[in-house]
Amino acid sequence: RNDGRGQFLPAAEWMLGSTRSGRSMSMADFDGDGDLDIVVNNLNSPAQLFENRLCAAGTALTLDLRWPGSANSFALGAVVTLETDRGTLVRDVRAVSGYLSGDATQLHFGIPAGAVLEELAVRWPDGATSVV
Repeated sequence: RNDGRGQFLPAAEWMLGSTRSGRSMSMADFDGDGDLDIVVNNLNSPAQLFENRLCAAGTALTLDLRWPGSANSFALGAVVTLETDRGTLVRDVRAVSGYLSGDATQLHFGIPAGAVLEELAVRWPDGATSVV
């Protein structure tokens, strides 16, 4: 688990309590509370949704990029870099990230409480860059 200071500590257990045969996983903010939840697709049994209740204070920034006038309207392949006084976060827009799973095209950035946002840059699929 993340100790909040850039280090990871061993987690005693995941507390998921599932013995099903998971085949794929995707993450998104399914309940709209600003943190990422997990959905697992299982072999020969229903999918499972695990709600994230572990996030501490902070905020989330969700970006839903659009590339109008392009055949790639969801901007697949775009890369967003968010600079804060605590470090750099990078996300890319993709349709899939693993076996038998798909991803939401929205990009999620978890931002620690008190962090100062310095710059947000989007590198579009054609190589052009937008800076905010």
